[in-house]
Amino acid sequence: MDSDGVLGYACCLVAAIFFGSNYVPVKKLTSLGDGVFFSVCMTLGVFTVGVVVCLARSFPKFEYQAMFGGSLWAIGNLCVVPIVKSIGLALGMMIWSGACMLSGWASARFGILGLDKEEVSMPGLNGFGVALACLALYVASKIDGTTNSNSNSSSSSNSNSTSGMRRIDVDEEREDNAFLNNNNDDEDEALRNASNKKQTFGITLSLLSGVLYGVNFNPAENLRLRSGAHSDDALDYVFSQFCGIFGTTLVAFALHYLHVVRKATDRYPELRQETIVPAFISGVMWGIAQTSWFVANRVLSMSISFPIISTLPSVVAALIGYFYFHEMRGEKNVRLLLSSGAMRLVSVVCIANSR
Repeated sequence: MDSDGVLGYACCLVAAIFFGSNYVPVKKLTSLGDGVFFSVCMTLGVFTVGVVVCLARSFPKFEYQAMFGGSLWAIGNLCVVPIVKSIGLALGMMIWSGACMLSGWASARFGILGLDKEEVSMPGLNGFGVALACLALYVASKIDGTTNSNSNSSSSSNSNSTSGMRRIDVDEEREDNAFLNNNNDDEDEALRNASNKKQTFGITLSLLSGVLYGVNFNPAENLRLRSGAHSDDALDYVFSQFCGIFGTTLVAFALHYLHVVRKATDRYPELRQETIVPAFISGVMWGIAQTSWFVANRVLSMSISFPIISTLPSVVAALIGYFYFHEMRGEKNVRLLLSSGAMRLVSVVCIANSR
């Protein structure tokens, strides 16, 4: 493998690790509200990384088209908190990373959405790897992604025991009084319907978010590939894109702030000081990952880097979700998790070797 290949795959690995773990710092916060203030704090961290890259690149030309790509990503990012609340971190990331992979890979592989068509030496192997990743996405969608809310406290074992006893008491009471209450079946059905709607909402939002993530590089890549007209170094577009991310999020925050204050009260309830530092750290981690992705796109091409970087973070997130946050418990979920993870790893090997 040549030095460029080593650099490209190293950037893929760095991006996978940081993308897969960048929401960990905020996972244990008691409440993120509706996520808008969280997004501002996070994208401030992203913008900070952009400033560092800009200084390191000696102030490259600002590209407004790349800024638009950042705006697309920012809209997708505003969906993250509702997704995590609906279906959990690991499942949400599995779905949006799959949608991101397909939209980004197809843009480069078939030359759509403003990009030129990219060729790979083994297109059959490349396509098989992507198809296998899609199958892994389907398997992942069958996982019950509900989180264990009690896992966020130091006394989780006692809380779980108490909750378990309460559930037993409730179940026994329902059984003892079932002949007196004909509404139990209706109540259970209503709960199931509400749960299904919540999961459907989370999955749909994850797909939308993933598509927006998948096309966020297109404007910058379109500029970079114009021979002589713009810089051919991917790092020269980082600051412009990150400005789009931060600026769009600030606009969303301002509109949301005015709406909430006008509708409800004279104060904005989402300003939580405990959110600022964890969200900022999350943004810095994301900014490092995104910068690595820019480099991987240039060295490997998007048809190689996109499937790899879109696939591996979900494996990292799933491991963190299972072992640290206690998501996806149950024998069935573990089997689905292992199957999906194995398919994703095999797909990465196939895609990497199709270069």
